[in-house]
Amino acid sequence: MGASKQIKDYLCWLDFRGIKGSDRLEEYSQVLKNVIIIGDSPIIDTIGKELGNGIKEITAGLPVVGKVLKDDTTLLIAKIEDIDFLDRDTEGPELLNEEGFAIKSINKGAKDLVIITARSDRGLLYGTFYFLRLLQMEEGLDNLDIIENPVNPLRIINHWDNMDGSIERGYAGKSIFYRDNNLTDNLDRIRDYARLLASIGINSVVINNV
Repeated sequence: MGASKQIKDYLCWLDFRGIKGSDRLEEYSQVLKNVIIIGDSPIIDTIGKELGNGIKEITAGLPVVGKVLKDDTTLLIAKIEDIDFLDRDTEGPELLNEEGFAIKSINKGAKDLVIITARSDRGLLYGTFYFLRLLQMEEGLDNLDIIENPVNPLRIINHWDNMDGSIERGYAGKSIFYRDNNLTDNLDRIRDYARLLASIGINSVVINNV
């Protein structure tokens, strides 16, 4: 197995690929011209990193990212409480639960603006991964009206890992959490695994055997 295929398999669905269509690239370059991410938390920092890395891989460009809304903002990622111009009655944010998100194309003044909004930082993270998926699938961004709410508040992956590193009914190697009856000190794979789970809305993990 070649090294490139190993990396591709390891990244799973977060193996973003550059798009070829010039029309979509032009559209995306306009939407991603001036990105504002409002907030201050580890999750907000993660949103900035994931967005930047995803956009770089998909469009070969690097967005200009700021924290203060300006007249020339083209993509805004912020919680509902931080967007004072959003019409809560007609644009749907009142329908969101704690980890839901909305992605909308609106017109602010004379300019087009794409908004990713939610009630929580977690919702913003899930919305950002959804937005990156739209880019990877080369979807149009001019008429977005997306509202997603998880039905179950607890969305969990249950592992059967033993502390010696073995896995009950495990067929794909050793535990990424345990080694020699201790927690592993290699957090790289755990971080990458957490990215995969967050990208599809999984919010909990049980790491030990029953």
